[in-house]
Amino acid sequence: MGRGGARGRGAPVVGRGRGRGGARGGGGQRQAQTLSTLSKPKLGVNKPAGKGINKPVQKRPNAPAQLKAKPKPNPAGSSQVGRHTLLLMQATGKGTRTWTDYQNMNEALSSFVSIYEKQLKQLNPGMASLTYSAADLHQYIDELSDLSVLILDPATKQYAPHGKPFVKAQVLAYLKKQA
Repeated sequence: MGRGGARGRGAPVVGRGRGRGGARGGGGQRQAQTLSTLSKPKLGVNKPAGKGINKPVQKRPNAPAQLKAKPKPNPAGSSQVGRHTLLLMQATGKGTRTWTDYQNMNEALSSFVSIYEKQLKQLNPGMASLTYSAADLHQYIDELSDLSVLILDPATKQYAPHGKPFVKAQVLAYLKKQA
């Protein structure tokens, strides 16, 4: 067996008499340091075990998957801001169904408000400036046959549907930010 004892292949050398940190003369600190790192293995870390030799990390079948921290939900659904959004709108009949996609909820809300403003301008071509309130937008939402948004949930890779009440709350929050 020799001087090293029954060591496995690639095991750290403890107590050798070469150079600094040997078994004799001031090597006690290094030996304790090496033993402490052996007693607390770090999972998933591939450290070199010897000179230029990388020991493969053992995979464990029952190891818990490392989950990312879930984002904290913000008030008024603003956690939906950075997620891909589909806006589904139907004014009256089946011929008026439209859908548009946006990179986030703010873009969808901005587009929806601009659609409302364009319709106001078409209905009132002679007026130089138009004013409206959140109540006017809510009434417009109620008059639509259908309005909903689908927001991508990256965790499940599915779109979550939201109806008119959700859109009303989002429009109100959007207008408050704009003011």
